Amino acid sequence: VQQMKLKDSRIKLMNEILNGIKVLKLYAWEPSFLEQVEGIRQGELQLLRKGAYLQAVSTFIWICTPFLVTLLTLGVYVCVDENNVLDAEKAFVSLSLFNILKMPLNMLPQLISGLTQASVSLKRIQDFLSQDELDPQCVERKTISPGYAITIHNGTFTWAQDLPPALHSLNIQIPKGALVAVVGPVGCGKSSLVSALLGEMEKLEGTVSVKGSVAYVPQQAWIQNCTLQENVLFGQPMEPKRYQQALETCALLTDLDVLPGGDQTEIGEKTRVLVTHGISFLPQTDFIIVLADGQVTEMGHYSALLQHNGSFANFLRNYASDEDQKDHEVLQNADEEVLLVEDTLSTHTDLTDTEPSMYEVRKQFMRQMSSMSSEGESQNRPVPKRHTNPSEKEMQVANAKKTGTLITEETAETGNVKMSVYWDYARSVGLYTTLAICLLYAGQSAAAIGANVWLSAWSNDAVVDGRQNNTSQRLGVYAALGLLQGLLVMLSAFTMVVGSVQAARLLHAALLHNKIRSPQSFFDTTPSGRILNRFSKDIYVIDEVLAPAILMLLNSFYTSISTLVVIVASTPLFIVVVIPLAVLYGFVQVTLALNWMIRMMSDLESNIIAVERVKEYSKTVTEAPWVVEGHRAPKGWPTCGAVEFRNYSVRYRPGLELVLKNLTLHVQGGEKVGIVGRTGAGKSSMTLCLFRILEAAEGEICIDGLNVAHIGLHDLRSQLTIIPQDPILFSGTLRMNLDPFGRYSEEDIWRALELSHLHTFVSSQPAGLDFKCSEGGDNLSVGQRQLVCLARALLRKSRVLVLDEATAAIDLETDDLIQGTIRTQFEDCTVLTIAHRLNTIMDYNRVLVLDKGVVAEFDSPTNLIAAGGIFYGMAKDAGLA
Repeated sequence: VQQMKLKDSRIKLMNEILNGIKVLKLYAWEPSFLEQVEGIRQGELQLLRKGAYLQAVSTFIWICTPFLVTLLTLGVYVCVDENNVLDAEKAFVSLSLFNILKMPLNMLPQLISGLTQASVSLKRIQDFLSQDELDPQCVERKTISPGYAITIHNGTFTWAQDLPPALHSLNIQIPKGALVAVVGPVGCGKSSLVSALLGEMEKLEGTVSVKGSVAYVPQQAWIQNCTLQENVLFGQPMEPKRYQQALETCALLTDLDVLPGGDQTEIGEKTRVLVTHGISFLPQTDFIIVLADGQVTEMGHYSALLQHNGSFANFLRNYASDEDQKDHEVLQNADEEVLLVEDTLSTHTDLTDTEPSMYEVRKQFMRQMSSMSSEGESQNRPVPKRHTNPSEKEMQVANAKKTGTLITEETAETGNVKMSVYWDYARSVGLYTTLAICLLYAGQSAAAIGANVWLSAWSNDAVVDGRQNNTSQRLGVYAALGLLQGLLVMLSAFTMVVGSVQAARLLHAALLHNKIRSPQSFFDTTPSGRILNRFSKDIYVIDEVLAPAILMLLNSFYTSISTLVVIVASTPLFIVVVIPLAVLYGFVQVTLALNWMIRMMSDLESNIIAVERVKEYSKTVTEAPWVVEGHRAPKGWPTCGAVEFRNYSVRYRPGLELVLKNLTLHVQGGEKVGIVGRTGAGKSSMTLCLFRILEAAEGEICIDGLNVAHIGLHDLRSQLTIIPQDPILFSGTLRMNLDPFGRYSEEDIWRALELSHLHTFVSSQPAGLDFKCSEGGDNLSVGQRQLVCLARALLRKSRVLVLDEATAAIDLETDDLIQGTIRTQFEDCTVLTIAHRLNTIMDYNRVLVLDKGVVAEFDSPTNLIAAGGIFYGMAKDAGLA
């Protein structure tokens, strides 16, 4: 049971590491998580060693038991009466009968072990299947008040019975066909309200009614390893007209032009999600629900809430531009479909990419979705299509296969397993250990042969006066040979334990260290399930299956050899028969031992593949060293924070086009620079290059005059700070998520939480800094997770800060707080921001406009607006020029 728990926790942690590998690399946190995995693995190996030693003792018992029974029986027979003569007939008939016990006694410990494992597994499955389930009837779908699409009466909801309610006393009635917005600060319960309507929360009291079917747009996308088209269709049959309409409505057509293979481009598991918490469409809604602390504080029409002059009106005055506050338009009524768009519209571009029509696209999206019938076809609005003739389509698909393939196919060796795989395992076990095991098994076979030969000689002793002489000597030597055989078997089993545990440790360590050091491109092109399989199934085979399979093969091999030796020794003529029999073995079964040996050989061959698979992933290309001795960064580097790109070019992977081309720019220390550009312009790539997630194809990056390619990755990454796109948290305490190495004092952590506006939330938790984050931080809202990332940045406080689309999942109020914190706490630092909202970078020193991987514009916002170029167009669209 303990071993299964340790295995579970190791695989769970590995799964988190693989899902968050990019974040670990950016923060240089790999050693902390490496240590955690190795700690769990150490516990696993200790239990494995203990179990294997017990198995060795049981092996000694099953080898010795038939022999001891034989010894005692024969001893008692010859000792009770001097006239009892041990002849060949009695000796070998008795021996063959007692040897029948060997196989059942051998299988008995395995049977007990198997039954125990089956019992534990069944109990675990039973516990899982017996967990409380959500009540499928908690959302009423058949009866609802006339004229309404959604009603909640006195609804109180929680995520689990042992947790406090997340939503209290909700009374909401939403008319059929209405467009409703739910607003409120981070963690107030907006996403929880959507989950309650979907029936994914536990209802403590009240009633919920939803009419018709529900379409759900989640806050974070779930992407499969397949083409963009397959991700859109999601198992539905292809209907060209409807498919085209979906692409148009979701404004994906411009992206399809950018992607190398159009809609046939493969997209991986880790795909970025661009989300806007925009408020510009609020005037177009029919109804607004304002949440705070899990309760409805205000509810009504946009203009009515403004007149009410409450928290919503104050919020709008602070954060909405004049252009956004327009009169709402009446939307067409829906038939019987409810659309839940969680928190936001997910737009296809950064907000700084918006074209003049983007505002209209949002309104059109809402209108079209609300006007669709439950069948999903728009009855009233023709949708323009981009026509392609069949030959063009075939060309697109063919080109996509060449350029758009992301995930590499898993290779599988065919034919017999190469000898190099056996050699790899033998080296992992230890060559001297392997030799010792073989010699010990040879020794125990020799002892077995000796015992049988000795018994044969004993049975052939001359009978004088109806009795045999030297009975005591014969019995003593026979006993010694039998016990020697048992001891040698136990010693070989113990040696095998030492060797197999060492092999398990070395093979897992090599796999783990290689994967932790693999470049990001490996994880982009390899599904995490494929990597996880190596750490679960293959490591299990190496741990628990391989060693017993080898021992059984050795046992059956030496048994077969000893049988042949005894037969040849007693009947030399047999050697004439054995050679043709060896050729005809496939058709004629000679002995049970030979048959069993062939079966053990095939078992070993099928299991040794695990070593081959693990070694394959232990030898993949790794990124640069974490530390380069002799080229360490100076103490306190960087002191100024000046960043310079010199004729810099980069590509994501060999064989792909350059994403940045001959980039040359210089950012002064302490300068604030905003980075903008259309999707695919190279904004994120630029920040990845700074951290050497992507390595240069040409040119160099210098920080304070030091070429970053000359120092170790950890020396570089630990001295830079990033608030990444995806706010990824790991299961464990909040303290561990902020400071995995334990470098900061409690006062430092609390100060960082206060500056990141999390102090109130954390101090309200009974566990405080030891608050347990679930896997991926799912028990925190996306906004709260982003604030944790801000707290991490505040703790590290290096001279260079990168904000990579960091404010995508935060409401405007919290965004304003974060921007304020960055302006005050990183006042002397160099700040590079990939901007989502132009208003956040309008007071920056300079703005860098990227276009197709090259510098299009680079100057102060004022000068760029005056120049009337790309940035001017963006600022005009955003109502800032």
